[in-house]
Amino acid sequence: MSAFYNKMQETASKLLARFGAPVTVQVMSNGAYDPATKEKSKTYSPTIGNGVFLNTTKNDTENGLVLTTDTKLLIENLSIVPTVDSTVTRNGEVLRVIHFMPLNPTDTVLVYNLFLRK
Repeated sequence: MSAFYNKMQETASKLLARFGAPVTVQVMSNGAYDPATKEKSKTYSPTIGNGVFLNTTKNDTENGLVLTTDTKLLIENLSIVPTVDSTVTRNGEVLRVIHFMPLNPTDTVLVYNLFLRK
C-alpha cells in the first residue's frame, strides 16, 4: 500500500468516526458440511465499524440488484471483508447485505458501500 492511500484510508475512517455512528456487521461464512442435512452450516463473525446510512440513488438501482427501497451503508474498511448475506443491525432492525462494493483505487480498500434490505 502506498503512503498516499494509507493516509486516505485513515482520513476516511476519521471522518466516519466523527460524522457517522458505530455499526455492527455480522459477516457470514460457510462452516462445516453436515451430511444429515446436506447443507453447510453458517457462522457469523461480528465486527464493528463506523458508518453512515444513506438513501440509494438512481445510479445504484440501474443494475437491478438494488431497489429504491434498499438502504446504502458507507462504512470504513473492516477487519473482516463483508459478504452477501451478512447482516447489519440498525436501531434494533436487522438488515441483510444484498450487494457490496469496496472503494479501492489500488490494493487499499478505503471504504465499503453495503447495500442493505429489510
